[in-house]
Amino acid sequence: MDIELLAVLVEHHNNGDHAQNGWKPHVYNACIKHVKDTCDVDITKENITGRIKTFGKQYEIITKMLAQSGFGWD
Repeated sequence: MDIELLAVLVEHHNNGDHAQNGWKPHVYNACIKHVKDTCDVDITKENITGRIKTFGKQYEIITKMLAQSGFGWD
């Protein structure tokens, strides 16, 4: 479900649908529809915003790890 959600968010980000204060309203509707169609799971805008916050926290952790000396991708 996360992969499908991220796919829609990346697509809309590349199309410029990400404003300075967050996603444009039609992006949430597209995410809800896509996750429902592909995963057969009903989600809400609140579910999406919660996952986006989690993605942000995970991104911060990975960024800090990669910044450490001697740590990198193989």
